[in-house]
Amino acid sequence: LCPGRKLAMIELVCLIALLYRKYEIDVNAPLKVVNGSIIVCAELLAELKPRN
Repeated sequence: LCPGRKLAMIELVCLIALLYRKYEIDVNAPLKVVNGSIIVCAELLAELKPRN
């Protein structure tokens, strides 16, 4: 178990919250995933616009 894993998850959540607060995010296409032993995002097309 990685000792910094919990800190990294907290930082990611804060970063995502900051992005949603400062930008309007439009996902232009469905999420493309690759199935295997784990599900991986193959392509994610999104448009970021600054909020007014």
